[in-house]
Amino acid sequence: MLPKAKAERPDVLVIMITAYGDAETKRKALENNAEALLTKPIDFVSLRGEIDTRANRAHEGRQTEAASRRNRDQPVSG
Repeated sequence: MLPKAKAERPDVLVIMITAYGDAETKRKALENNAEALLTKPIDFVSLRGEIDTRANRAHEGRQTEAASRRNRDQPVSG
């Protein structure tokens, strides 16, 4: 399911929640571009931390991209 979702919307950040916290499940999730894998029962403080971390990184990435576009579009003087 995750590979299909990421293929259709590669920009969407995915935090997976599973009942199985084994190494193989984690490896597969990260291999398929999940941002993080949390196990049940859900620790909502950890979930909030993961969401905040990913949202901040995405925001910083958008700011960097916008600054790059502005710099690229400015005329070169000289």
